[in-house]
Amino acid sequence: MFLADCHTHSLCSPDSNAPMLQMAQKAYEYGLHTLCLTDHCDLLSLEGERTLDYDWTPVHRERKGMLDAFGARLDLPMGLEFGMGHLFPEASEKILGEPGLDFVIGSTTWTRRREDGTFICCPMTPWRTVIGLWTTTSSPCWPWPPAPAMMWWAM
Repeated sequence: MFLADCHTHSLCSPDSNAPMLQMAQKAYEYGLHTLCLTDHCDLLSLEGERTLDYDWTPVHRERKGMLDAFGARLDLPMGLEFGMGHLFPEASEKILGEPGLDFVIGSTTWTRRREDGTFICCPMTPWRTVIGLWTTTSSPCWPWPPAPAMMWWAM
């Protein structure tokens, strides 16, 4: 049996505080063959502010330690969970053009804060818009049809 986890977040995401090295150690201990870190990159914040760039520096720094320790024992593709790319195609192409990027999860829902402080999930965009953006790059989309909650791309 082939064991993999391709939707994980490290301390490079706002919703995790786990170092990549520690995650690789646990993946190895539990017998995984592949661990793909897919830290968040959303081009629109919960407050509606544009974020048109992504700082890869912390990702590369964390990955180096993980690859040095486990690169010979685990398959460790570089991934990203990418949201709101349909709103800013030029920024999307720049971010997704990062050398070494192997795997992208395209978020298709977005959380929005209500006036009372609670959060709701909203559809990000119609599938055709998402597919249109990704088919303009050299990256094939797979699997097809996409899962209801998210879509995966192999770069």
